Amino acid sequence: MINKAVHYNAWADLQSKEFASVVSSFQQLLQLMQCPNTDCGEFLCVSPIKGDKEVLRCSCSAVSLNLVPKKN
Repeated sequence: MINKAVHYNAWADLQSKEFASVVSSFQQLLQLMQCPNTDCGEFLCVSPIKGDKEVLRCSCSAVSLNLVPKKN
């Protein structure tokens, strides 16, 4: 038996049309984090993995965002 006071999830009561809207929104969010190059399609990642973060990019470099602030 599940304790509803602890494990209550309002989304569990969603109708299929309501849940389809959630799925669609989540898919759109994920697409924003992917390379737009159809040959790549990789999710963007921060590089390097260790140390100070320098760039947000995909492996084909179609997307490459500098994360290092300019020095004055």
